[in-house]
Order: sequence, then C-alpha cells, then structure tokens
Amino acid sequence: MFLLPSSSEHDHQEGKNILIKLFKNGVLDFSKASEVVKQDREIAHQILDHDPTSFQYLSDSLKNDHDIAWKAVSLNGSNFQYCCEEFRNDKSWMMKALESPNGYCMLQYASEQLRNDEQVVMNAVSKNGDSLKYVSEELKQNKQVVLQAVSNDGLALKYAPENLENQNPLFPKQDRTVVMKAVKNDGMALKFASPELCQDREIVLQAVKNYGQVLQFAHDDLKNDLTVVLTAVKQGVLNGSAWCEPESVIQYASRELRNNREAMLKLLKYEASYLIANEDCRAQFETDPEIILQYHSSPYRMYGFGFDKLDESLKSNKKFVKKFLKLVPNEITQASEEIQRDRSFMLELLQETKRSFLSQVPKCYENDKDFILKALELKSLNLSEIPQHLQHDKEFMMQAVMYYTRHPIRREKLIPELWRDKTFMLAFISKDPFILITAHEEIRNDPQIILTALETCPNPLLFNYASSQLKRNRLFVLKILDLCGACLNYVDEELKMDREVVIRAIMQDGNSLKFAHESLRRMKDLTLRALDQKRTLFTVVHESLTCDKDVLMKIANQAKGW
Repeated sequence: MFLLPSSSEHDHQEGKNILIKLFKNGVLDFSKASEVVKQDREIAHQILDHDPTSFQYLSDSLKNDHDIAWKAVSLNGSNFQYCCEEFRNDKSWMMKALESPNGYCMLQYASEQLRNDEQVVMNAVSKNGDSLKYVSEELKQNKQVVLQAVSNDGLALKYAPENLENQNPLFPKQDRTVVMKAVKNDGMALKFASPELCQDREIVLQAVKNYGQVLQFAHDDLKNDLTVVLTAVKQGVLNGSAWCEPESVIQYASRELRNNREAMLKLLKYEASYLIANEDCRAQFETDPEIILQYHSSPYRMYGFGFDKLDESLKSNKKFVKKFLKLVPNEITQASEEIQRDRSFMLELLQETKRSFLSQVPKCYENDKDFILKALELKSLNLSEIPQHLQHDKEFMMQAVMYYTRHPIRREKLIPELWRDKTFMLAFISKDPFILITAHEEIRNDPQIILTALETCPNPLLFNYASSQLKRNRLFVLKILDLCGACLNYVDEELKMDREVVIRAIMQDGNSLKFAHESLRRMKDLTLRALDQKRTLFTVVHESLTCDKDVLMKIANQAKGW
C-alpha cells in the first residue's frame, strides 16, 4: 500500500517525493506503508527527521542499521526499546537514550549488566524516579541511588529495599532523610513511610501540603490537629484535584474536630460537600444559618442545598432566602407559600438571584400574563410550563416565544395546535432549529420552515427531518445545498446521481462528495473540484483514484495550508 507505480527512475523518484510529502503532512499513515517503503533508507531518514517515533515501523534491517538506529535514538530516546539486543546492551546507547527527548524511562529495556551500572542507574533515576523499579537489587541498597530516585519521584519510595547499607542501617521507610525527601516531591509517599514517621508532625505537614488525602495515613494525634487538617483540606480544593475531593479528606479528621462548630466554620470555607455527604454533620449543622451560608459562600463547594434540605423556619425568612438564592440558584416554588404570594418580592428574587427558576407557574400567578412574561424574559421559566389555558391565546404565545432560549421542551405540555401553527413554529425554529425534530409532519413538509432552520443553523442533521417530498424536490434541494453541502447525505438517492446537484454540494463543502453516488465519486474532475475546497479530507477520494498523480499532487498542495 502507498507505493506509486513507475515506469522510469525519474517517475520512481518523483513518486517517492510525493509519498514523503504526504507522510509528513499526515495525509498518509507511515505505519500502513508497504514493506518496500519501510526498507527505503532515503525515506527513513526523511521520516525520522519529521517524526522520530516512526522508527518503530521501519523494517528490521533498518532497525539494525547503526546509523539509522543511532539517529532515531538521538532524536527520541524512546526508540531505544525498538533497537536490537546488541545496541540495548551497549552503555553508550543507553546513555544516549537517557539524554535524548522521551528517553527517561528506557532503563527497563536495558540489559541486567546496565541495570547494575551505577553511572547508568544514577542518570536514569535522576530523570525518572520510577526507574528505581528496574534497578538491580544491589544498587537499590545504595542510599544515594534511593535519594536520587525519590527526589525525582516521591512514589519511588515503594521500590526501596528493606534495608540500606550505611553506617546506621535503617529501613528506608524509617529513614527520616529519605522519607522527607520523598514527601516533599509527592505527599502520597507518606503511604510508604514507617508508622513512626507518620507521627512526625513536620513530615506529615509537608505531605498534606502536597496531597491532602494522605491525612488518612497520619497518626491519630495529628488527625486532631486543626492546622494539619485545615492544610490538608485546603490542598485538596485549591489544587482542584479531581481524585482528592474535600469530603474524602475531612473524613479522616478526628470525630472531636468534626463536631467542633468553630472548626467546621473554618473548614467549610474550603469544603465542597462534606456538610451534605455526611449524615451526622448534616444533622448537627443543617439548621445553623451561619454555617449554611458560610458553606454556600465558599467558591470551592461542589454543590449546594436545595430548598427541600432547609429547615422550615428558614424558608419563610425573606432576608435569609434572598441571601441563599444569590449563593445557590434554586427552585423558587420550594419557598414558603407566604413568600410566593408576595408578587414584588418574587419578581425581585427572579431579577436579583439570576439563575433561580420556577419549575411551574405558582397557582396565584396562573392568569398573570405580565408576571409570566417577566419570568420568561429572565429565563426563569420554561416555555412549556405556561398554563394550557394561556397557550390558546396566540397573541400571548407569540410574545412568549420571543423570550425562548434553548431549554429542553416537554413536547406533551404544549398543546397540539401550537405544533401545527406555521407562524408560531417559524418563530420557535428561528430560536432553536432543532425543535424541527419534534415538529408535526405538516410543518416538516414546509419549505420555508426547513430553510429557516438551516439558515439559523446549517447542520445537515436538520435536513434529515425534512419530509421525503422535500428531499425529492430538485429545485428546493439546490437551495438547501447552497446553505449546507453536507445535506447531500439526506437527499433522495436519485438526486445523488445528479451531476449538477453534486457539484452544488461540493462547491459549498468539498467533503460532501463522499455522499454522492459511486459513479460520480469515480469522476476525476469532480474529485479535483472537491479537493479545491478548503479543508477537504483525503477520505473523499474514491479508491480508484488514490494512485492518480494529479489527485495526489492536489492533496499534497492542499495539505500545505493545513
């Protein structure tokens, strides 16, 4: 595959140059090239200069070639793993790999002899502490090697041996110097330290500064230390670690600390969801307005209380409700009935608390058109929640739809007459073209409706929902293809064989050629015309044209601009 036919040496060289250009531009995949191409030294040199990782796809004969392999390892050290055994047993090759880009983890592919070479090993663990795993057992007992490894990667401590050969033999996990160096690099290294060092406040503080969750490995006395716990919780949220959520840190604090109100006020500045996630904590503090507001004012919280989680006394407190809704946009109809009946206060809440919303129109406002329109304008009410008796008022609904923003619509809650009303649907679709998906069949057979949808959003999927009659209408299809060439995918099969229709599509989007009938896809002039369009992909070319010189040159020239 990917080998051009040639009738002369000149044509062969020209074909080779085209191939090299296509490989470099990413149009062709070198890994799928023919064995003849993978054995070519000239191509190998050019490809390695562009993408050194291509070394792995070269033929075995070139991988064993000293010059080619040395160049590959020099450009990208990870190529060392693909070298022959002779090269991988050579110290100079190992050192070259370690010094080259991406060669830091190549010790695992070295011979046993090189894994026992102190110079090689020190070089390797200084670049990748995890390489300690592959060091010989003898050198793992060398304290300097272990220190070098944990300085680079604290978690390398887990590969340290049971003892170190020095004047005062200690297990490395009991060696304060080794463990301190490890936790400074990665707090999680505390997991591999000895129980004695897990009582060391300085070491534990250093560890939780780097990774809060290691609080679980600290001694119980330190889990009752507010400074240590607060440091751990801060680290979890301030670093935004996806796998170190604040509640998974605070659960390791002592029960005494978790029951302390003053301590919780400090912790909840940084907590995300512990107040909700832990039942005991919630039961103790959920009626405390200061703690609830403190929790919700934290920029690091994961989620907030709903009205249903609040004490009834708080739901009737206007001052608290306003503060609460400013912090936590919520379902306003969960507030007390007294608050809901206060029209000016309700409008004030919707205006000031932004994303707070109404899941339905409160009964006291079911006939209040101004209130409903204001709620729609503030994006606090879904169009489909308008009371049904008002949906029969066309003038009102035309006003209402102007405030529609693309919230999910519950189709069954809008009366059937609206889905058949062309004027209403035109306004609706101009706001959200994908409403077409749930529109009535009569609407989807209306040319103006379909054109409006595609003018608003030229997405070919929309044309898929047009009626079969419109998909067969040649004049209408030509208009549609001026807006979105990819709609060719959904036109009637007969029109996919229409040359003028296909040309109209590819002039708007060259990639739409792939939707044409095969007889037209085989046409070289149409293929070249498609490739003249910006961002046309090689995949539109029919397999019968993939070796055509003009087509390949067009692809190569197109790729230059990418």
